[in-house]
Amino acid sequence: MNSEQGFNEMNINQKLNNFKDQIERDIKDIQEEYANIDSRIGDVDYAFLYWILLKLFNIDEEETITDYITEGNDKSVDCFVCFEETKELFIIQCKHYDENTSVIRNDVSDFLKSPLSFLNENKYKKSPALQKFFNKAKADPDYKIYLHFYTTNTKYSTDISTLIKSFNIEQQESNKNILAEFFDLNDSVKYFV
Repeated sequence: MNSEQGFNEMNINQKLNNFKDQIERDIKDIQEEYANIDSRIGDVDYAFLYWILLKLFNIDEEETITDYITEGNDKSVDCFVCFEETKELFIIQCKHYDENTSVIRNDVSDFLKSPLSFLNENKYKKSPALQKFFNKAKADPDYKIYLHFYTTNTKYSTDISTLIKSFNIEQQESNKNILAEFFDLNDSVKYFV
């Protein structure tokens, strides 16, 4: 590795560290701001769901954010967003991990299978609103359904990209309007650049 490559790698690592620190500061601000509204906000993993909804999906702070959160600490869906005007439904799983904790293949695999199996059978009980939006999206070929998996680190199983690719090919071959994507810290920082 030459010195320029080493500098660029150091620069990228510093940018990622700075961004991760910014996420953590934002989460603390969110916890303070919503402490009187949502009793679960003290849980950092749960507060990260607010961060995703507020910062990445630009949910208006005037809206009731808890309407978009289905549940935390599970292998199913953490939150969702539906943009009816653009006919897009985002089903979201979030992992607020430190750099030493890996996202394992099973986390992503479960996310790609479990919610869709319940939603397709009209048996998703955690959020009647999500079930309603999913039914509408499934019935309308112009709707796009996105399964988004977010993590706050860059450490994960190497075959996750293969898993996502295989899932997307399967959906495309069966003419479904569903697309899965995996976003690590590198991907999220690009959103803000």
